Amino acid sequence: GLFGGEPGERGEAFIRRADGTVERLGPTARFEVGPGDELTILTPGGGGFGSPDRAPPP
Repeated sequence: GLFGGEPGERGEAFIRRADGTVERLGPTARFEVGPGDELTILTPGGGGFGSPDRAPPP
C-alpha cells in the first residue's frame, strides 16, 4: 500500500477435478477442463492508502 497502507492480497487460481483432486495453477498455466471439473479464480485486491489507524470509522 501507499503511505503506510496495508499490502494487497495476492490472486490465485485452482482447478478442482471431478475426482476431487485440486491443482493450484501458476500465472501461465495451460490445462484442460473436463466434465465435472471446476475452475476457481480469486482476483487480487488492491493495497490500502494511508495508515489504517488514521482511517475514519465505518
